Amino acid sequence: MLHDVRMRNDAKPGPRPSDEVRVAIVGFGARSAIAAHVPAARPGARIVAAVDPDPAGRARASSAFPGIAVHADIDSLLRAGGIDAAVVTSPDDTHEQVACALLGAGVAVYLEKPLAISLEAADRVLTAAARCGAPLYVGHNFRHAAVVRQMRQVIERGEIGDVKTVWVRHFVGNGGDYYYKDWHADRARTGSLLLQKASHDIDVIHYLANG
Repeated sequence: MLHDVRMRNDAKPGPRPSDEVRVAIVGFGARSAIAAHVPAARPGARIVAAVDPDPAGRARASSAFPGIAVHADIDSLLRAGGIDAAVVTSPDDTHEQVACALLGAGVAVYLEKPLAISLEAADRVLTAAARCGAPLYVGHNFRHAAVVRQMRQVIERGEIGDVKTVWVRHFVGNGGDYYYKDWHADRARTGSLLLQKASHDIDVIHYLANG
């Protein structure tokens, strides 16, 4: 997930291990479980800070990672310095502002899908990454799920012949409660459920079809 992170942020002086990557988690809600995988994904990486505008989110972060710095906004995080990378798991409508601020500061970004909720916003995020040269990773993590990897292996071995079509049915969990009773239900914040979920499906289709 964070293999190519470079050491850019030297705001906190003093020696540290050469392989250390200081990571912030932005948005400590349901998606923030990704943060638990940071040390395993990149040896030497560790969570050192968290950002969440909600006091309850900041409390969860402090409980999950005792002793880390906790901030209410991105500006506070960047003023404090001392981070090399960030995992952004905040709601979709915050992705553009958060990612552009981090990339502009030279911080490597793992950005949960979708990249943004409009094409114009997505272009601005990509432009920020290209201009600053900081690594940007988009979290289409479903392609790494065991069932998807196994499907890819079956196709590559030719067990089902020459694949011509990939067909998808995507069911929203828990009777739709996960997406119709919180911020996901507001199209102004998500760009629709189609974008929220089909971004996974389109990526997996390309992966399975070697697109």
